[in-house]
This record gives sequence, structure tokens and C-alpha cells, in this order.
Amino acid sequence: MKRSVTLIIIITIFLVFSVLSFGQTKEAKILNDGTIVNRTSSHEYLIDNGCSIDFYISDNRLVASAYTNTYIDVTSIYVKVYIQRYSNGSWVTIDSKTSTVNDSKKADVYLSIKPLSSGQYRAYAIHKLTHNGKTEKDTSNTKSIIVNKK
Repeated sequence: MKRSVTLIIIITIFLVFSVLSFGQTKEAKILNDGTIVNRTSSHEYLIDNGCSIDFYISDNRLVASAYTNTYIDVTSIYVKVYIQRYSNGSWVTIDSKTSTVNDSKKADVYLSIKPLSSGQYRAYAIHKLTHNGKTEKDTSNTKSIIVNKK
């Protein structure tokens, strides 16, 4: 009897943990430069660390660029980069730019804006590909940059 109760407890614990982890395929990876890549699932075509985003200030402008890389030439690669400003507890898009490339291994996009006001800014990107009827997607964002307008 004692053995049966112990076995039931072990099976119950196993089932609880299995149910809690079922379907959770989103994984966040923080790269050395502070970039956060949000992997929504494992990928067949999208290269690990193949999605990147850069964000910096140059000549008093905010500059964001995003890249998406695949293992092979795919039907379509889409990358969209956003420059966002933190306002009232959430990130608000100031500007964005999209690039779509067909039959390629790489897509990139570049966006440069002059900030109109002081504040906390970041870059955010959506990386997506379609090949053989399958779509793979990641998102990434950067650390924020503080802009002080005088």
C-alpha cells in the first residue's frame, strides 16, 4: 500500500510538471551586447543567433538596424525595425521601416531618425521567414538609450 501511494505521488508530480511545461516554446536569449532575442520555437531555417539588432546615436540621430539570416535561400525573409520611446509605462513606436527579400539567405533594414524630445528610446525588430509553406519568427529588442534634448 505504501509503495502504491508513493508511486501515485510521483506520477502526479510528473504529470503536473509535464502539463506546466507543455506548449511553452518561447525562449529569450540575452546576447553579450544586451540584445534580447525572443525565440518563439525551434527553427528549421532561421539561424541560431541569426537575428540581430543594433541601436546607437550618430550625428545626433538615433540609428537602428536589424538583420535576419537563414541557413539556405528561402522563399521570403521579412525584417521590420521600430524605434520606440518609453511613455506612460509602455513603449510607443516613433517610426519603423520594413524590408522584404525573396529567394535569399539574408535581409536587413536600416532606420535613422532625429529624436524630437528627451526620453528613453529603444529599437525593436520582427524577424520572419516563409519557406515551403512554413513560417518562422523571432523578435529582438535592445537596451534603451537616454536622450537629453537641450
